Amino acid sequence: MPWRPASLARRAAPDEAKRLSYGYVRTEHLLLGLIREADGLVAEVFASLAIGLDGARAQVLNVTGRGIQPPESDSIPLTPLSRQILERAAGQARKFHASSIEQEHLLQALIMEISETARVLTRLGSGPAAIRDRYVQFAGLDKRAARSIRVPPGPVGERLTDGYRKVVNRAIAEAWMLHHDHVGTEHLLLRLLDRDNTAVRVLAQLGCDPAAIRDLLRR
Repeated sequence: MPWRPASLARRAAPDEAKRLSYGYVRTEHLLLGLIREADGLVAEVFASLAIGLDGARAQVLNVTGRGIQPPESDSIPLTPLSRQILERAAGQARKFHASSIEQEHLLQALIMEISETARVLTRLGSGPAAIRDRYVQFAGLDKRAARSIRVPPGPVGERLTDGYRKVVNRAIAEAWMLHHDHVGTEHLLLRLLDRDNTAVRVLAQLGCDPAAIRDLLRR
């Protein structure tokens, strides 16, 4: 099935990832690319909910933080979840009997996934459910079609602090940079030791040298 907004996946989303020093395309970067390239129905949905690129970029930075290493290549890969989102967009296109995958199918796929993207949208004032309802209204879908766009219920993990989320996201980036096929506690520890925080201060009080621990973990 042809992917009409191909530039979004190939250029806009990778550009947004690189802008935040990520060497791979996360779902939030797909969202930023979609907002950046939005036209037609998707642009109307975003405009009606006052969702703009500058605000979205700020919230992505707040939720996920900046990456740890600017990409060296012009071509950067999609994360497994981002690939899954594109596959789901294709599935939504088939479900609605479309002849090609459009921006609206990517929008549906993004709001159906429990991910940091849902949290970014919620912080922009319009969570997945609100966006789904506005899309259904503008697209003139019947109730049966609307029910096929299932979104996660309510805010997810809002008791987690932004600092916690950023450490987890940077741990994932650390594992990726080291070409590890897993994300383990060692990656979390590396990122905790990367900046001044409670964990670093506690280790220092115990007589541990954070720099020495970092060097040992990276051997």
